Amino acid sequence: GGAEVTDANLLPNSILNITVKAPNTSVKAPDTGTGGIGHFTMSIDGLRDRIRFLKNPIWVEGCSCSKCENMPLSYTSHWAFPGPAPPKGTYFDVWIAVYWECD
Repeated sequence: GGAEVTDANLLPNSILNITVKAPNTSVKAPDTGTGGIGHFTMSIDGLRDRIRFLKNPIWVEGCSCSKCENMPLSYTSHWAFPGPAPPKGTYFDVWIAVYWECD
């Protein structure tokens, strides 16, 4: 299996709360978790434009290809988005890349 979004919520203060999980399938480092995220976009039902949070990847939890001492399997982050929060129950889609191993 691959990486997955395990939780995503639109909060009333125009914040997206998202948790992603790495697949933990690394042969070289079986405890490897989520080291980075990128290419991160959201679409809210009823809005014409998509919201781009990240175009390029970023490291999380102080990780890099050469060093990572705190790479959790799951990673939660909060992202502000423009405009008012939609009504509770509004559908939304998230596209995000999750990185867990450097080669």
